[in-house]
Amino acid sequence: MLQELEADALRRINELIGALQPCADILPLARAALIEVSGMLGFNTFTYVGGRLLAGHKIVGWNLDTRPIAITNVSTEFRSVYSANRMDVDDPVLKYCFHTLYPKEWSKICAQKTVSRKEHNFMRLSHDFSMNDGLAFPIHGPGNDYGILSFSSHSQIHIPDMALMAMVNLFAQRLHATIRENFDHIEASNVKLAAREIDILHWCSEGKTAWEIGQILGISERTVETHIQNAKRKLNAVTTTQAIAKAMTIRFIEPL
Repeated sequence: MLQELEADALRRINELIGALQPCADILPLARAALIEVSGMLGFNTFTYVGGRLLAGHKIVGWNLDTRPIAITNVSTEFRSVYSANRMDVDDPVLKYCFHTLYPKEWSKICAQKTVSRKEHNFMRLSHDFSMNDGLAFPIHGPGNDYGILSFSSHSQIHIPDMALMAMVNLFAQRLHATIRENFDHIEASNVKLAAREIDILHWCSEGKTAWEIGQILGISERTVETHIQNAKRKLNAVTTTQAIAKAMTIRFIEPL
Protein backbone atom coordinates (compact mmCIF):
# COMPACT_ATOMS: atom_id res chain seq x y z
CA MET A 1 0.00 0.00 0.00
CA LEU A 2 2.81 2.39 0.95
CA GLN A 3 4.61 1.65 -2.33
CA GLU A 4 1.45 2.47 -4.30
CA LEU A 5 1.08 5.79 -2.47
CA GLU A 6 4.69 6.70 -3.20
CA ALA A 7 4.27 5.75 -6.87
CA ASP A 8 1.21 8.01 -7.09
CA ALA A 9 3.18 10.78 -5.37
CA LEU A 10 6.02 10.39 -7.88
CA ARG A 11 3.62 10.83 -10.78
CA ARG A 12 1.83 13.80 -9.26
CA ILE A 13 4.98 15.66 -8.20
CA ASN A 14 6.32 15.16 -11.72
CA GLU A 15 3.14 16.81 -13.05
CA LEU A 16 3.58 19.70 -10.60
CA ILE A 17 7.17 20.19 -11.76
CA GLY A 18 5.93 20.52 -15.32
CA ALA A 19 3.26 23.03 -14.25
CA LEU A 20 5.75 25.35 -12.51
CA GLN A 21 6.34 27.98 -15.18
CA PRO A 22 7.20 31.69 -14.77
CA CYS A 23 4.02 33.77 -14.69
CA ALA A 24 2.41 36.66 -12.84
CA ASP A 25 0.63 34.23 -10.50
CA ILE A 26 3.69 32.16 -9.63
CA LEU A 27 3.49 32.72 -5.85
CA PRO A 28 -0.10 31.45 -5.39
CA LEU A 29 0.63 28.61 -7.83
CA ALA A 30 3.79 27.72 -5.89
CA ARG A 31 1.89 27.83 -2.61
CA ALA A 32 -0.81 25.49 -3.97
CA ALA A 33 1.89 23.08 -5.19
CA LEU A 34 3.62 23.17 -1.78
CA ILE A 35 0.35 22.42 0.02
CA GLU A 36 -0.20 19.41 -2.23
CA VAL A 37 3.37 18.06 -1.97
CA SER A 38 3.41 18.56 1.80
CA GLY A 39 0.19 16.60 2.17
CA MET A 40 1.37 13.78 -0.08
CA LEU A 41 4.51 13.38 2.02
CA GLY A 42 2.56 13.39 5.28
CA PHE A 43 3.80 16.74 6.59
CA ASN A 44 1.68 19.42 8.26
CA THR A 45 3.70 22.55 7.48
CA PHE A 46 6.13 23.82 4.86
CA THR A 47 8.44 26.78 4.38
CA TYR A 48 10.25 27.93 1.24
CA VAL A 49 12.71 30.83 1.37
CA GLY A 50 14.68 32.08 -1.64
CA GLY A 51 17.10 34.95 -2.23
CA ARG A 52 20.77 35.79 -1.90
CA LEU A 53 23.03 34.63 0.93
CA LEU A 54 25.31 37.38 2.25
CA ALA A 55 28.18 37.38 4.72
CA GLY A 56 27.05 36.44 8.20
CA HIS A 57 24.41 34.10 6.74
CA LYS A 58 22.00 36.94 6.10
CA ILE A 59 19.38 36.16 3.45
CA VAL A 60 18.06 39.05 1.35
CA GLY A 61 16.07 39.36 -1.86
CA TRP A 62 17.66 38.79 -5.26
CA ASN A 63 17.70 42.55 -5.83
CA LEU A 64 19.70 42.88 -2.57
CA ASP A 65 17.56 45.74 -1.25
CA THR A 66 14.44 43.62 -0.77
CA ARG A 67 13.36 40.85 1.57
CA PRO A 68 13.76 37.22 0.46
CA ILE A 69 10.77 35.46 -1.07
CA ALA A 70 9.02 33.32 1.55
CA ILE A 71 6.08 30.94 1.12
CA THR A 72 4.89 29.14 4.24
CA ASN A 73 1.86 27.88 6.11
CA VAL A 74 3.59 28.04 9.51
CA SER A 75 1.47 29.95 12.04
CA THR A 76 1.76 33.74 12.18
CA GLU A 77 2.47 33.54 15.92
CA PHE A 78 5.47 31.26 15.39
CA ARG A 79 6.83 33.54 12.67
CA SER A 80 6.42 36.59 14.91
CA VAL A 81 8.36 35.00 17.79
CA TYR A 82 10.99 33.65 15.37
CA SER A 83 11.48 37.08 13.77
CA ALA A 84 11.39 39.09 17.02
CA ASN A 85 14.08 36.91 18.58
CA ARG A 86 16.23 36.72 15.41
CA MET A 87 16.15 32.93 15.58
CA ASP A 88 17.42 32.69 12.02
CA VAL A 89 20.89 33.26 13.48
CA ASP A 90 20.61 30.13 15.65
CA ASP A 91 18.23 27.95 13.64
CA PRO A 92 20.19 24.65 13.34
CA VAL A 93 18.21 23.55 10.26
CA LEU A 94 18.91 26.80 8.44
CA LYS A 95 22.60 26.69 9.43
CA TYR A 96 22.91 23.11 8.18
CA CYS A 97 21.45 24.07 4.81
CA PHE A 98 23.94 26.93 4.37
CA HIS A 99 26.78 24.43 4.04
CA THR A 100 25.45 21.39 2.19
CA LEU A 101 23.46 20.19 -0.82
CA TYR A 102 21.94 17.13 0.81
CA PRO A 103 18.40 16.84 2.26
CA LYS A 104 18.25 15.71 5.87
CA GLU A 105 15.82 15.19 8.75
CA TRP A 106 15.78 17.89 11.45
CA SER A 107 16.39 15.32 14.19
CA LYS A 108 19.54 14.02 12.49
CA ILE A 109 20.85 17.55 11.94
CA CYS A 110 20.59 18.25 15.66
CA ALA A 111 21.98 14.83 16.63
CA GLN A 112 25.19 15.49 14.69
CA LYS A 113 26.35 18.35 16.90
CA THR A 114 26.33 19.77 20.40
CA VAL A 115 23.23 21.94 20.57
CA SER A 116 23.75 25.43 22.03
CA ARG A 117 21.31 27.07 24.41
CA LYS A 118 19.94 29.31 21.64
CA GLU A 119 19.55 26.38 19.27
CA HIS A 120 17.75 24.50 22.04
CA ASN A 121 15.38 27.49 22.39
CA PHE A 122 14.57 27.23 18.68
CA MET A 123 13.87 23.51 18.97
CA ARG A 124 11.67 24.06 22.01
CA LEU A 125 9.71 26.78 20.20
CA SER A 126 9.23 24.44 17.22
CA HIS A 127 7.91 21.72 19.53
CA ASP A 128 5.56 24.23 21.19
CA PHE A 129 4.02 24.82 17.76
CA SER A 130 3.76 21.07 16.97
CA MET A 131 6.75 21.02 14.63
CA ASN A 132 8.55 18.09 16.24
CA ASP A 133 10.57 16.88 13.28
CA GLY A 134 10.98 17.70 9.62
CA LEU A 135 12.88 17.33 6.38
CA ALA A 136 14.99 20.11 4.85
CA PHE A 137 16.08 20.49 1.20
CA PRO A 138 18.96 22.98 0.66
CA ILE A 139 19.12 24.87 -2.66
CA HIS A 140 22.34 26.52 -3.86
CA GLY A 141 22.84 28.36 -7.11
CA PRO A 142 25.71 30.27 -8.72
CA GLY A 143 27.44 32.85 -6.59
CA ASN A 144 25.34 33.49 -3.51
CA ASP A 145 21.99 32.31 -4.86
CA TYR A 146 20.29 30.42 -2.02
CA GLY A 147 17.06 28.73 -1.07
CA ILE A 148 15.63 26.22 1.37
CA LEU A 149 12.50 24.09 1.29
CA SER A 150 11.61 22.58 4.65
CA PHE A 151 8.69 20.41 5.73
CA SER A 152 7.68 19.64 9.32
CA SER A 153 5.30 17.40 11.22
CA HIS A 154 3.79 17.12 14.70
CA SER A 155 4.46 13.37 14.71
CA GLN A 156 7.20 10.97 13.66
CA ILE A 157 8.04 11.54 10.02
CA HIS A 158 8.19 8.93 7.26
CA ILE A 159 11.25 9.41 5.05
CA PRO A 160 10.36 8.86 1.37
CA ASP A 161 12.29 6.24 -0.61
CA MET A 162 15.24 7.35 -2.74
CA ALA A 163 13.23 7.85 -5.94
CA LEU A 164 10.66 10.04 -4.20
CA MET A 165 13.36 11.97 -2.30
CA ALA A 166 15.09 12.68 -5.62
CA MET A 167 11.80 13.83 -7.16
CA VAL A 168 11.05 16.17 -4.23
CA ASN A 169 14.59 17.53 -4.48
CA LEU A 170 14.01 18.21 -8.19
CA PHE A 171 10.69 19.86 -7.27
CA ALA A 172 12.53 22.12 -4.79
CA GLN A 173 15.11 23.10 -7.42
CA ARG A 174 12.42 23.73 -10.04
CA LEU A 175 10.33 25.79 -7.62
CA HIS A 176 13.36 27.93 -6.76
CA ALA A 177 14.48 28.35 -10.38
CA THR A 178 10.99 29.38 -11.49
CA ILE A 179 10.53 31.92 -8.70
CA ARG A 180 13.99 33.32 -9.25
CA GLU A 181 13.30 33.73 -12.97
CA ASN A 182 10.19 35.74 -12.11
CA PHE A 183 11.92 38.02 -9.63
CA ASP A 184 15.45 38.16 -11.01
CA HIS A 185 14.37 38.73 -14.64
CA ILE A 186 16.49 35.94 -16.11
CA GLU A 187 16.45 36.07 -19.90
CA ALA A 188 15.99 32.47 -21.00
CA SER A 189 16.69 33.43 -24.61
CA ASN A 190 20.34 34.09 -23.69
CA VAL A 191 20.91 30.41 -22.85
CA LYS A 192 22.11 28.37 -25.83
CA LEU A 193 22.48 24.65 -25.13
CA ALA A 194 23.94 22.34 -27.77
CA ALA A 195 21.76 19.47 -28.96
CA ARG A 196 24.09 16.95 -27.32
CA GLU A 197 23.89 18.82 -24.00
CA ILE A 198 20.08 18.72 -24.16
CA ASP A 199 20.11 14.99 -24.91
CA ILE A 200 22.42 14.29 -21.98
CA LEU A 201 20.37 16.37 -19.53
CA HIS A 202 17.30 14.46 -20.67
CA TRP A 203 18.97 11.14 -19.86
CA CYS A 204 20.21 12.57 -16.54
CA SER A 205 16.63 13.46 -15.68
CA GLU A 206 15.73 9.79 -16.13
CA GLY A 207 18.36 8.78 -13.59
CA LYS A 208 21.02 7.50 -15.99
CA THR A 209 24.68 7.67 -14.93
CA ALA A 210 27.38 9.24 -17.10
CA TRP A 211 28.59 5.75 -18.03
CA GLU A 212 25.07 4.61 -19.00
CA ILE A 213 24.50 7.75 -21.08
CA GLY A 214 27.79 7.14 -22.85
CA GLN A 215 26.66 3.63 -23.75
CA ILE A 216 23.32 4.93 -25.05
CA LEU A 217 24.85 7.72 -27.14
CA GLY A 218 28.02 5.90 -28.21
CA ILE A 219 30.43 8.35 -26.57
CA SER A 220 32.85 8.09 -23.67
CA GLU A 221 31.89 8.66 -20.05
CA ARG A 222 34.40 11.52 -19.92
CA THR A 223 32.75 13.23 -22.90
CA VAL A 224 29.35 12.91 -21.18
CA GLU A 225 30.75 14.54 -18.04
CA THR A 226 32.26 17.36 -20.13
CA HIS A 227 28.86 18.05 -21.74
CA ILE A 228 27.21 18.06 -18.30
CA GLN A 229 29.75 20.58 -17.00
CA ASN A 230 29.23 22.81 -20.07
CA ALA A 231 25.43 22.67 -19.62
CA LYS A 232 25.75 23.54 -15.92
CA ARG A 233 27.98 26.51 -16.76
CA LYS A 234 25.58 27.83 -19.42
CA LEU A 235 22.60 27.43 -17.08
CA ASN A 236 24.42 28.93 -14.08
CA ALA A 237 23.75 25.72 -12.16
CA VAL A 238 25.86 24.26 -9.37
CA THR A 239 24.50 20.70 -9.49
CA THR A 240 23.20 18.46 -12.27
CA THR A 241 19.79 18.37 -10.55
CA GLN A 242 19.65 22.16 -10.66
CA ALA A 243 20.67 22.15 -14.34
CA ILE A 244 17.81 19.74 -15.10
CA ALA A 245 15.36 21.98 -13.21
CA LYS A 246 16.49 25.07 -15.13
CA ALA A 247 16.45 23.24 -18.46
CA MET A 248 12.86 22.21 -17.72
CA THR A 249 11.95 25.81 -16.80
CA ILE A 250 13.34 27.07 -20.12
CA ARG A 251 11.67 24.08 -21.86
CA PHE A 252 14.90 22.65 -23.26
CA ILE A 253 13.77 19.32 -21.89
CA GLU A 254 10.30 18.11 -20.99
CA PRO A 255 9.28 16.89 -17.51
CA LEU A 256 9.64 13.16 -16.92
